[in-house]
Amino acid sequence: MTYILENEQESNRLKRQDQISAYSTRVDCEGLNFNPQDVVLDAGCGAGIISLYLKQNFKFGQLHSCDYSELRLKQAEKYLRENNVHDVSYFQCDLGNIPKPDHHFTKIICRYVYEYLPDPLLVTKELYRVCATGGVVRLIDADGVVANLVTKNAKLTKMLELLTKSSLEKHHLDFYAGRRLYNHMKLAGFKNVDYQIQAMVFKGDDLVKERENYIERFTFARHILDATFGAEAESFIKLYLGELENEENLLFYNNFIVTGIK
Repeated sequence: MTYILENEQESNRLKRQDQISAYSTRVDCEGLNFNPQDVVLDAGCGAGIISLYLKQNFKFGQLHSCDYSELRLKQAEKYLRENNVHDVSYFQCDLGNIPKPDHHFTKIICRYVYEYLPDPLLVTKELYRVCATGGVVRLIDADGVVANLVTKNAKLTKMLELLTKSSLEKHHLDFYAGRRLYNHMKLAGFKNVDYQIQAMVFKGDDLVKERENYIERFTFARHILDATFGAEAESFIKLYLGELENEENLLFYNNFIVTGIK
């Protein structure tokens, strides 16, 4: 597994993204209940956004935060330390091979990770393994990121279709990862699997911020755009960003929140 946006500034982008109301950490954690004995895993912690939210809003026993990227782990630890959170255990790992014993965690949260996974079912089975009997796993991912720009521009529409196909085949980057979470949970053996689907619609100030978010996304993922479009990569970026300013267009994603019990 590799992280597509492995850029030193990606951590700052994620923090800015968290300020856009459509990316609601609060909504993604609604319905989770904790007790003082809980051992919690933030699986694929990234910049530490979920870890910080959990520490600031819930009381539980232990929090472990892991990520494939050592850079992202260091940034997460720094971010939590800056917010006066010090009692977190950080470790680097591939989520397909978590270095913890069976039944270790009572609560596991994995947010915005599945879109990058080459083998999401393998990871789901590994989360099942390290989850305690009766424990809870929550998976969260957006569905339609980049691809769900509704536009009449035929050229951009074709380019988006090509990018969606190429990203999945060449880079294991799944723009529609969210809709597959429920199936992964069921196949991995979780019980009482529940799901919520929420439309993330961007307009007004949120659309302005999301456009800035895309400028950074495209910068950090430029190697993917170059691999897909070659000399036309810059043309795609300008076309996409231009269409985001067209008031006749609509940008939306669907956010899938899937919860299962072992």
